[in-house]
This record gives sequence, structure tokens and C-alpha cells, in this order.
Amino acid sequence: MRTLIIKKLVLLFGIVSIAILTSCIEDSDYNKQNSKDDKLIKKHIEDNNIDAIKSNYGFYYTVVEANESGNEIEENDIFSMYYKISTLEGAQIEEVLESSGTPKRMKMTYNSIFPQGILMGSSLMKEGETYRFYLPSNLAYGSYNYNELIPREAVLIVESKLTTIEDEDAQKEFEKIIIETYISDNNIADISESDSGVFYKKTADGTGDTVPGNNDLIKIKYTAKYLDGNELSKTEDDKTFDFRIGAENVIEGVQESVKLM
Repeated sequence: MRTLIIKKLVLLFGIVSIAILTSCIEDSDYNKQNSKDDKLIKKHIEDNNIDAIKSNYGFYYTVVEANESGNEIEENDIFSMYYKISTLEGAQIEEVLESSGTPKRMKMTYNSIFPQGILMGSSLMKEGETYRFYLPSNLAYGSYNYNELIPREAVLIVESKLTTIEDEDAQKEFEKIIIETYISDNNIADISESDSGVFYKKTADGTGDTVPGNNDLIKIKYTAKYLDGNELSKTEDDKTFDFRIGAENVIEGVQESVKLM
């Protein structure tokens, strides 16, 4: 089996997502962590007199604003939302507010770096509704941590407003316009577009003569940023992100892009 080490890659994605970071833990540790998280959420709810509902998936939620006439999300739908993510202790992780004017657009799929609990919770919502979710760590970022921004095994509070549900073609056109505008505004030359819609630029020549194929083991070092320049995540200096082409837990756009190298 070939192992390919790819050192430099610049990719522009409409919906910025790089990879799912997962960790393997023993079932007993997993259950202990779930039990611990559930107790923390219950205490927070009781201490703050919150009337919350527990879902079958293990997260809790409250309906902040209902809209019974709104459309419901289905699998593979594109939807837009405003949200605020913070830890149970109140430390802010990320927010996209209505005051920004532009909601976050996402696809209802469970192959995403976004916390799975938010996607699961969004499936309960209708257009125009606002929910507040209390997510155990296994439905949030799990054991993944990023500097001081995302603590390991963090329990999250997420307030989310679902604004619109769109079809996939409209979303693709919207993303393409955003990427092309970014390229033009930043005077980026020598950009190519793949058949799948990924815009890319070669920044360094490699030394290998093989092209990644299905089931090949890939090792990459990366830095992922939003188009506004804010850093999403990156590999540590002495580590790589390893995955196999075709793995279901890695974003399809990343895999398609790596095949171009």
C-alpha cells in the first residue's frame, strides 16, 4: 500500500471544512464521559431553572422561538443559520450573528467537521425557529482540542436560528460566486477549477511521481482558514493528519482535492 506525504496545498472551499477529527476510546471510557457530561448538563439546567427537553440522541434543548408554519430540513438539504457556540462555563468558541448580515450555510450531512449535535438538533427545527442546545462532548468536539479555544471533552451550549432552506444547485452557485470574488479581490493568479468545483493553486512542486488513488493512505500537513482569514484548525508542527482515500469520515472535497496532487 502506498503512503503519500503531501506538504503544501492551498484550497478554496465554499463551505469551509477540512476533515473530521476522531479519536478511538474504550467503550467504558466513552460511557463514563457521557455520564459525566449528562450530570453537568442536568446540574446547569436545574441551577438555572431551565425547562429543557432531552432528545433520544442524548442532547438537551429548549425552543426559544417557534414557527409551526416553517419548512422542515431533510437530509442533504442546504440550510442557513445564525448561531453562537460557547462552553457550558460560558467561554465563547464561535458565533455568526444576525448583525453580521450573512448566516452560515451548511449541508444536512453527518460527514462534517461541525459538531454533530448541532446538525442533529437542526433536524428538529423549522425555518424561522430558534433553539438552544446543550450538547455532551461526544456530540460536540469530543476529545479534540484546539489551543485554548476548544477545550478537550467540552460540553457546549449552542443557540441557533434556522433562517432558510435552499436547494443544492442554488447553494453551489452562491459558493462559486463567493470564491471567484475572493480570488479577484485578492489578485490570486494561476487558479484552476476541478470538475467537482474545487478551486486550487499549486504552491510548490513535489518530488514524487505517483497520484493518490482509492484506499491509499494519505498524510498531510494543513492549515484551514475561512475566507476572511480566521484560522479554523491546523496540524501541529510535529504531526500529520492521516486518512485513507475513500474514508467516509473525511470531507469529500478534501479527498477529491488530494487526488489532484
